Amino acid sequence: MHRAQDSLANKFIWKASTITPIVATLLLAALYIALFWGSLAPYPYSDEWTYIRPDQQSDPISTASWFFASNGEHRIPIQRILQTIILELTGYDFRVTIVVNIALAATAIIFLILSAQNFRDRSSILDTTLPIILLSPMAGFAMWGFHLQFLSSLFFFCLIIYFESTKSEYRHSKSIVTNIFLSACGLNGLILSICLSPALIIAATRKNRNIISIAPTLLYIAAAAVNISSFHMAESSQGEFSLDSFKSIFEGLLISSLIPESFSQARWIINCAAFIWGIAAFGVALEAIRKRTIESAILMAIIVAPMVLLIATAYGRSKYLGEWQPGLAMHYGTLSALLPLSIWVYAAKTKRNYILIPLAAVFIFAFGKATYSALQWRLEYSKAQELNVARIMESIQSKEISSDDIVDKHSADFWFTSKETTEVMKQKMPIYRKHYQ
Repeated sequence: MHRAQDSLANKFIWKASTITPIVATLLLAALYIALFWGSLAPYPYSDEWTYIRPDQQSDPISTASWFFASNGEHRIPIQRILQTIILELTGYDFRVTIVVNIALAATAIIFLILSAQNFRDRSSILDTTLPIILLSPMAGFAMWGFHLQFLSSLFFFCLIIYFESTKSEYRHSKSIVTNIFLSACGLNGLILSICLSPALIIAATRKNRNIISIAPTLLYIAAAAVNISSFHMAESSQGEFSLDSFKSIFEGLLISSLIPESFSQARWIINCAAFIWGIAAFGVALEAIRKRTIESAILMAIIVAPMVLLIATAYGRSKYLGEWQPGLAMHYGTLSALLPLSIWVYAAKTKRNYILIPLAAVFIFAFGKATYSALQWRLEYSKAQELNVARIMESIQSKEISSDDIVDKHSADFWFTSKETTEVMKQKMPIYRKHYQ
């Protein structure tokens, strides 16, 4: 009798620890959508105006060429294809792109929850920590659809981690195929994919030299070669390098996922973040030296790649930003989140509770506090923004107000104001308004 009761209790605990992190992730994502839907803007902002294209530029050849054209330093064909489809289906309602972003972020976290369970061969209620690391109310992807440029890199990175956590015979080939998509997510994705590719290619081809392993490898090499050869540095990144500027921006990037707590740029927070990553990197390096397996090499690449990305980003941005500005955390926080997320994967793979439990405590305190502060800010912001969005949409839908007048009155709500951007908006506003009149 006691054994039967113990068995039932163990089954309940196992199911609860398996399901709870996933349910918590879905509920948090749904909560944000429900709370903030009314304040999301249906109209485009900043780079999103590139989706508003004249009819003469909408033929199949021009559209296909535009999908692969550069956006600054980035080529983002996956984002452009996906968001164009979404906008065409929804009558160019840009709110839907934000909802899709939140859904993709939640899916990425679920991939990591499943990965952690696979690596440690059991579920853990502590995986409920993961959603608060990424799903911040102030995250750029939760406020601006075009932020998929950053989120897509994280999504495919997490999918690769999931494939590597499985026992599938061709998991490395699946990861390489995903790595091709990762390399098509702008310069951020390309950097991450290059960091992962050596270990993944060796893993896929060392034993199974067949079409399933060779074909994805060749496709990735071709795609990466095209991306690298066609890369051009944006004018903004061609200034002189400054070590002081690099240090300021790197430190800001390091903790930007803790928005808005990162605004303070507190030295102890920066030091703690660097220390935790350093311990994880040291542990992975020791394991790689001791085991000398391709799996440990892949894990090391997973830990190192996000740091390489932040260093590369700090280098590029140091040439024109001067120093870190706190508001940039909303822009780059998604990339910064890769650090704690990859560290959690390493902790899960160690299968040691004396590592996982203290790490969970630190993350819950830090990201829990940040999420609470972010939620308070977003709720206040949403109250004012909801009224502003309603006024702007009333003007857009009105036949009594000209497109030029709308742009002149609300230009700051559509883009940063300059003579050039104002002219672009005045050209494209009549095209956009057709969907609402």
